[in-house]
Amino acid sequence: MVLLGVFEVSKLADFEAEISSWTIKFDSVRDWKAERTRLPLMRGHYETMLAETGLPPNLQAFADSFWQVCLAANVNQDIEAGVKARAKRSLPSFVRETHLNLLLHNVFQDIATVDNSVETDTQKKTDFLIESCNHPVVVRLHTYTNTRRAHKFAAMEKKTPLAEEGSGKFISDYRLTIDRKTGRTLPNDFWVYSATQVQEVVDYFQECEDSYTCELTA
Repeated sequence: MVLLGVFEVSKLADFEAEISSWTIKFDSVRDWKAERTRLPLMRGHYETMLAETGLPPNLQAFADSFWQVCLAANVNQDIEAGVKARAKRSLPSFVRETHLNLLLHNVFQDIATVDNSVETDTQKKTDFLIESCNHPVVVRLHTYTNTRRAHKFAAMEKKTPLAEEGSGKFISDYRLTIDRKTGRTLPNDFWVYSATQVQEVVDYFQECEDSYTCELTA
C-alpha cells in the first residue's frame, strides 16, 4: 500500500491490474436536469470508496454507490439514470489522477511533496500541488483530457494565489493534457498518463528550481 495524503492506495501494479480488468462502457443517457442539478461532491465520494480497499470502484459500482449518496441528499429520483451516466463519465478522470499521483510520488519521493487532495481541487483550483523540499518552489499542475471543451473550461478557471505577496515562493502553473496519442493505453482501452508525460512534469519542475536558484544568485 502507498500513503497518498490521508489514505492508502494499492501499489501501482495492483492499481493498474484492477483498472485493466474493467469493461469500459458508458451509458448513452444525457439528461440536462442531471447535468445541471447540484449534486453531492462526486470526487469526495470517489475518495471515500478508494480508501475502503485501496482500489478504485468500477464504473457501475461507483454509479450505484453515488446514487445512494444522492438519494440521502434528497436528489430528485426522476434523474437517476442521468446521474448514474454522469458519474460513469466522471470516474475515469478521478482514476487517472490517482494513477498519476502514484507515478508522481514515485519519481519525486524526497525531492518534493505531491498534493492531490479534494481540498487542493476545490479550494486552490488545481489538480496537483508539487512543492519542493529544498526551495520555496511550487508547481500547480492542471490535468485534463485534450478536447476543445476541456481546454475551454480550463481557460475559464480562476487560479487562486497560494501565498501572499512577499512570501518568497516561486509559484508557476503547468498544464498536462491526455489523449490516445499522448497517454498510455491499457489492454481494455483505458488511458493513463505515460512515463514520458511524467518526465515532462519532472523536467518542468527542475526548470522552475533552476530559475529560482538563478534569481537567488543574480
